[in-house]
Amino acid sequence: MSADLFNPDDIPAAQEKWVLMPFGNHIRGAKFIDRKDLITERVAAFFNTLCAAIPDFYFGRMDVKCMSPDSLHTGEGLIIIELNGSGAIPGHILDPDFSYLKAQSVLCSHMQWMYQIAVDNHRKGVAYLSW
Repeated sequence: MSADLFNPDDIPAAQEKWVLMPFGNHIRGAKFIDRKDLITERVAAFFNTLCAAIPDFYFGRMDVKCMSPDSLHTGEGLIIIELNGSGAIPGHILDPDFSYLKAQSVLCSHMQWMYQIAVDNHRKGVAYLSW
């Protein structure tokens, strides 16, 4: 079944496989490109509104497909392929032009944000995760 014909009410038969969204990934040799230059106040506001509707979602990454950079502002033609929580790797650091040290700095920043979110939630009565 192609992504164009996908109906969320359909149920695949036993052993039947559907390609819901053909897209690249690490294994298939996708090239990740840092496009933070497309993040404007309007884009940030759109995604902040979207994320605010997700209960207890404070930090993560959305993998999106859009028809054009303009659709990032409006949501028109925008498809969320995947919603990843705080444990997701920040995709922009996979850009071949992103230096190793800069990537490590971004990862450290993400760890600091996750730590602060955990502390803030703990103050509100949310228990820390046990290992």
